[in-house]
Amino acid sequence: MLMRFVHRWKSYFVSSLHRFLAQPSLNLMLFYYQMVEPSFRLLSF
Repeated sequence: MLMRFVHRWKSYFVSSLHRFLAQPSLNLMLFYYQMVEPSFRLLSF
């Protein structure tokens, strides 16, 4: 049971990783706007 869940999670992670590598520029932009931009806004205050 647990191994099946771990295998499913790992396959989902690998597929999402492949999707991330397929379009790196878009994901980097999303990562920037979700993580980096708020951090800079917090630092500026």
